Amino acid sequence: MHHRLIREGLRCDANIITETGTIRDPHQFAMLIANGATAIYPYLAYECLQDMLRRREIPSGDSETLAKSYRRGINKGLYKIISKMGISTIASYRGAQLFEIVGLHNDVVDLCFAGSLSRVEGIRFEHLQKDQQLLAKEAWNQRKPIRQGGLLKYIHGGEFHAYNPDVVKKLHEAVESSDYARYKEYHQTEVNDRAPMRAARSVEADARIRSRFRSMRSSP
Repeated sequence: MHHRLIREGLRCDANIITETGTIRDPHQFAMLIANGATAIYPYLAYECLQDMLRRREIPSGDSETLAKSYRRGINKGLYKIISKMGISTIASYRGAQLFEIVGLHNDVVDLCFAGSLSRVEGIRFEHLQKDQQLLAKEAWNQRKPIRQGGLLKYIHGGEFHAYNPDVVKKLHEAVESSDYARYKEYHQTEVNDRAPMRAARSVEADARIRSRFRSMRSSP
């Protein structure tokens, strides 16, 4: 939509207000703003905060104060993100497309994120559709607990990552103390407990691998 308005010469005369249930942290807000969003209304994030207040998971406070605190935290996160790029105002960040896209096929990038840098392709529209269908199916299954996620960052009880807190802590202790025994503790963590990689020669012959690379020649 952002690029279509630009092509039609209407972008300066229109605002893009994004009402979404999938945005909740500063990075996700920054992504929308960098791709042209004027304002964002994360309705599900607000509803979750209200539900936590009703269930006493948040023991004290009122809904208005809670919403203000959430917005304050999002603003601080946004300021931190844009300051790393030398930008001081949200207006200068809006539509800047300073992110590099990883894991989206060029069909998706060309239609939805035209002009953004994308060097590693990945999923297509049909894969995105299947993800949404899976989320909808799990959302209406009352016998299945709600999963918080954890594919990209550490979540207790979620997917294991090489940068989980216990792994990083053991590595820091080994480096700071120069103690080989502590390094062995780090080495024995789950992140290092994986099968050794096979040598390339045992997988495929060198000649067959090199044949798939095209040599580049400079014209005379």
